[in-house]
Amino acid sequence: MIIPTIALGYLGYLGWNMLKDFLSDSDSESSASTPFTRSTSYASKGSNRHSAARKSTHSRKKTSSPQTAGGWLAQCGSNGVPTGGPATVYDQNGSPLQLSAADELKSGGEGTVYRCPIHRSCVIKLFKRDIVENPEKQKAVTKRLCDMLCIETLKKNPDIAWPQMLVFDKEKRVTGFVMRTISGTPVSSLQGPKQIRKHFPDWDRKDLALVAQDFLKKMQLLEDNGVLVNDFNPANFIVGQDRKVRLIDCDSYQIPSSKGGLPHISKTYFASHVAPELLLNPEKLKQPRSSEQARFGAAIIVFQLLMCGLHPYSHKFSGAPEQNLKSGKCPLGIGSGCYIPDGWYNLLSYLPYNLMNLFIRMFRDGHGDPSARPSLVELQKQINVFLFLMNQDKCRRDISPSASKKETSSDNASQIYSAG
Repeated sequence: MIIPTIALGYLGYLGWNMLKDFLSDSDSESSASTPFTRSTSYASKGSNRHSAARKSTHSRKKTSSPQTAGGWLAQCGSNGVPTGGPATVYDQNGSPLQLSAADELKSGGEGTVYRCPIHRSCVIKLFKRDIVENPEKQKAVTKRLCDMLCIETLKKNPDIAWPQMLVFDKEKRVTGFVMRTISGTPVSSLQGPKQIRKHFPDWDRKDLALVAQDFLKKMQLLEDNGVLVNDFNPANFIVGQDRKVRLIDCDSYQIPSSKGGLPHISKTYFASHVAPELLLNPEKLKQPRSSEQARFGAAIIVFQLLMCGLHPYSHKFSGAPEQNLKSGKCPLGIGSGCYIPDGWYNLLSYLPYNLMNLFIRMFRDGHGDPSARPSLVELQKQINVFLFLMNQDKCRRDISPSASKKETSSDNASQIYSAG
């Protein structure tokens, strides 16, 4: 199947040369905010014989948490052989591009990712053959990608690995898409002060708050365009030296239909970072996600950034965070019945009272009542307050404080933390 040429032309700057011009224009607009050189984030999903030439700065780690296979194509039940090896792809105008084995970066459950030999700021994702050759799956893939290409704001954003153009096989079937390369350090690597200093030696808590602030802006941008993140795997959010967050695995997001009606849904999720109603009732994964559910996952990422990797449902004498998430056992606030893990109280005590109250609303009150969950804007406002306070009080910027914050009437740690 191939969608009509006129429709494809409407979707944006298609063709290899026009793609180059488009990427050059959009990159130049944001050069001040993206000073470091991009290299593909997909090269590190597995062993890569080309790593000496193009070093990857993060890895997509596996998790023992129960979850569906990553990416929206998992819905199609793909179990064929990855594309792999040499391949020839075509743009909408029929211009060919030869991909060699040397261009291959990684083969995985959804297909194969290649670096683009003529536009080094791009990679090309090719689907497995059973996706391309099955008419029903091909139709679903094509419609979803076309609706993604209609969202120009996200397509132009250099911090988002959004599809830039479709690519076809010789039978004129959609066989994959081109996206930007992304580099940096995944949030999943920022687990504890030692790891943070390893990746960002000069950073303190203010830098982490700036990352959290940018992350929330990106989530708000998606929400404003009707897009919701389904899979809040911390490895999918990439942090740069400029304190900006880059987004990968965007083809697993919930995408609005350009013609109205139900969005393109995805059953993917990350068990320790998903709204509890979805974790407790997997049947709800077949329905469109709500903004409240996406905000819950986003808030866990924000909490972990501000708390150097601590999960809000981690507590003493407990199992995995996803098990505590199921039961609602969160140590924040009075009367939780559980206590924060040893060694974390000092760091917690420096969070502002109003910001902590938002986290309590999200993870305690919002556990059973999605309507109680604060908005992304509320979280952004309180992080701005935290940034202001850190400018006034340098002690708040320490990522491993040796003592807890002295209590005041306006910032009373004993009222919001259960330290045990």
